[in-house]
Amino acid sequence: MKKKQLFICVLLEILGVSIVAIALLNIKINYAQRKYINQADTFFNNFNAENSNNNHIVLDSYLQQIGLGKVNKSNDIGENSPSPEIETTLVSLNVFFEKQRQINSNYIEPIPEELQLFLRGKEQEIIDLRDYILSIDSLHWEYNLNNNFRDPLSYEIPYFINIVAAQKILMLYSLSEYFQGNKEEVNKTLEASFHLNKFIQSQPYLIAQLVALINTQDQIRLLRQTLPLTVYWRENLNNYYYDYSQGIFNALKIEAYFIGSPFIFSENLSNKPIAKFIQKPYFQFMSQDLGNRLLKRFSNLENKSICPLDIASGESLSDNIPWWNYLGQIATPNFGEQWLRANLLMLDWELTKNILEVEDIRQKEGNFPNNLNSLNSTVCEGKNWDYRLANNQAFLNFEQNYPEDSLILNSNTVFLPLNFTLK
Repeated sequence: MKKKQLFICVLLEILGVSIVAIALLNIKINYAQRKYINQADTFFNNFNAENSNNNHIVLDSYLQQIGLGKVNKSNDIGENSPSPEIETTLVSLNVFFEKQRQINSNYIEPIPEELQLFLRGKEQEIIDLRDYILSIDSLHWEYNLNNNFRDPLSYEIPYFINIVAAQKILMLYSLSEYFQGNKEEVNKTLEASFHLNKFIQSQPYLIAQLVALINTQDQIRLLRQTLPLTVYWRENLNNYYYDYSQGIFNALKIEAYFIGSPFIFSENLSNKPIAKFIQKPYFQFMSQDLGNRLLKRFSNLENKSICPLDIASGESLSDNIPWWNYLGQIATPNFGEQWLRANLLMLDWELTKNILEVEDIRQKEGNFPNNLNSLNSTVCEGKNWDYRLANNQAFLNFEQNYPEDSLILNSNTVFLPLNFTLK
């Protein structure tokens, strides 16, 4: 009997200590959460909340006329998807542009017959979309970071991926006009493409920033490859400059704050009060630990240049996740690649500006210049672009050497090498 009583006393003591420990842990976590929320709100205040306007509804109607899905979330999921008859066309379109991205000279692959048939069948609808984009000064999708942070599971990001398809169609139409020598149509359509992308760039979320980045990647390469018809962009390109390095960095911090949001696990655990009392602090502690680690990692990246870094051997965040944070162990996102992609695109932008300058001089003076004045890189301080002439061709190359396996970062998307031959 005494042993049984002793056992019960010890058990009650352990239970009491555990309850006190959990209560103290809750107090500690609540304090840390208030600090975390204040930091998040301060950062989110850098981004003005936007209300949607009717322009995005009108844009959706033009997209649907072509056969694309709506950008705005619809109760009918089918409305956010392309029509069945255009799905194979979009696959061919992606293959065509993926192949085009790998060409580092002003040569363009012939447009496949399937895509030519699509352009002929949808020419007026594409022109209508282009002209509408050029006619508007604003295009907003509603967001409020402070509110979304407090209710992260209910906010639905628009289907910005449908913008990628629309942009490829606009650029395909521009290419078609290039082959016909229609300089005005080429540049007018490219203007609409860049104009549309500015609206996407204003959305701070990571998915929107990556969509805009993909579009810009295709746009600037198209400018290089459709020379000499696009030489006017030597000056016009400055009107569409966007710092993707900062844009992606801000988006990564937003993602980190959302991952560590204490509101994610507020109401979605067990309905039993005792279970919630035990589980809630642990889950919130794990998510906040992961969010803070991401924020620290991004802060370390902010002032770094990609040029001296060994891209192939970057430290993995998951290597430093503590053993008790199993949420971080199984769900650590690989965000470092996105920061790298942004910086590489800024170098690609520099390359495009240099190529446009070379072509502009050739058109004005009749020959390629023997040298260029501004070959210093602003993205990579202390690095330069190498410019030389050979066989009546101009060649530009970035002096930084990258590991071979950094050439392909995502699927078949080629970001490097950063060189171009102008014939």
